[in-house]
Amino acid sequence: MFNKLSDVAFVGNAYVKGPVKAVALSFHGLGYTNMKTLPETDELELAYHGGLCVFPYCSPWGWMNEITVKVVDEIVRRVYAECGVPGDVPLILRGGSMGGHAALNYALHGAKTPAAVAVVCPAVDLTYHMNERPDLPRTFLYAYGFGPKPFAEELKENTPSENAQRMPYVPYLVIHGTADHAVNKAAHSDIFVDRMRETGHEVEYIEAEGMEHCVFADYAVFRRYMDFTLGFFMGDKS
Repeated sequence: MFNKLSDVAFVGNAYVKGPVKAVALSFHGLGYTNMKTLPETDELELAYHGGLCVFPYCSPWGWMNEITVKVVDEIVRRVYAECGVPGDVPLILRGGSMGGHAALNYALHGAKTPAAVAVVCPAVDLTYHMNERPDLPRTFLYAYGFGPKPFAEELKENTPSENAQRMPYVPYLVIHGTADHAVNKAAHSDIFVDRMRETGHEVEYIEAEGMEHCVFADYAVFRRYMDFTLGFFMGDKS
């Protein structure tokens, strides 16, 4: 499908200290087109504790549609195989905004069940979000407008809050700011968390006071995001 992992993802295996204790798969937000050459600060911390950080280069308007799921499936398979990661090493999904949707929807549709999912300001409800901002309808047309099913059905099947009973029963962390004007907290995370809890899922929900869209302004909230992820690393986190 592709020659090198570096063609389709940033793989931070060069930064991992000691044996790999988890694969942390982080998804980017809407419109991202860059190719990373260096890890972010949070990825350096994860790598220091044994986290192999992977950043797929998903389509900037792809959301987590069927094609994107297949590409990420192949990235995950190749990471475990080519980096010598045993199959029982946990996969942790992370992301914010569209990346938050990607993490949740990949948990729903991906081939490998994650050990945990952590999302920030996730755009969960695609039907609502399509008309939430003027820049969004075109992106959903490209992602879901020409799939095998009617457009409205495609959006519903790729809305995690509409499929709570099908989401894997693993721990979730959802962080959403009360000052988010790009992705409405009440329409997305509030509903998603309620439906997940109603169907017996373990969800930690941080409603971050004054936090804007995907911008950590409180270190305690950021620290919880990191510690949640580290909590699923194999063995001793130190």
